[in-house]
Amino acid sequence: MSEIPSLHVVGSKGMGGAERWFVRFQRAMRAHGEPAEAVVRSGGELARAHLPDIPFRTSPMRTVWDPWSRRHLTRLVRASDAPIVQTYMGRATRLLRLPCQGAQVHVARLGGYYKVDPFRNAHAWVGNTRGLCDWLVRQGLPAARVFH
Repeated sequence: MSEIPSLHVVGSKGMGGAERWFVRFQRAMRAHGEPAEAVVRSGGELARAHLPDIPFRTSPMRTVWDPWSRRHLTRLVRASDAPIVQTYMGRATRLLRLPCQGAQVHVARLGGYYKVDPFRNAHAWVGNTRGLCDWLVRQGLPAARVFH
């Protein structure tokens, strides 16, 4: 067990491949005794039906331009004792802005070849394939902070 708490943030409303992976990953972390929590979109399908055995909080995460959603999510994350905050997909990643020298590290997980600019505010990036990681580096992200 790592003993390092982590907080995982998903801002999607429905259920797709990333959300199903997220649920499997959260359950696996719990099964291995890893201290992890989740923040999911208020009223979204994850909050309604897919996390009965996973501790989670909700945040509106309405749009990436909504200042109230950004403030609410930032407060939830800062109130957490998790030094690692991992966001999944664009909405959660774009809404979260953590200082580079702060107590928490923002890791963005990418599962596809999206425009990189909206993800640049993260401190590190995880790609689900080696090819995606290579592509992220070619898009200008620092290789030392891109992981598979």
